[in-house]
Amino acid sequence: MIASSDYALKEIKVKEMPSFNSDQLRFMAFNGDFNAVYSLMRRIPSDEREKISDKYILFETITGSVNKLNELKNKQEDFLISKERKFLLNILDQFIHVCKSNSNFPRHLFLSMLKVCQELIQLSEFSLVIDY
Repeated sequence: MIASSDYALKEIKVKEMPSFNSDQLRFMAFNGDFNAVYSLMRRIPSDEREKISDKYILFETITGSVNKLNELKNKQEDFLISKERKFLLNILDQFIHVCKSNSNFPRHLFLSMLKVCQELIQLSEFSLVIDY
């Protein structure tokens, strides 16, 4: 059963696309389609994105962002790596904030933190790893 607090948005308005139902986004995330979830989350304005509190959506967004970072590292695009790292950390901070406010710490949060910390170590961002 889905609690009403899990969805702060009834519809997500995606740039350059028709409105997208949050239930559809959750379904994609629940089924592990991180590429679709990530690309949709990137298109959602940040103020709308901050209202999303579903653990599956946030976890799959982090997974997609980590994969994007790996692609960018292979291309050695420093500016894009920095931009993607900032997005990744914002999503992780949002996930942590949601979990703290609900006093609920799912396995997805810890897996997300491990993924992000591994990426930060590869990027030699040791001070950030210590913070998480």
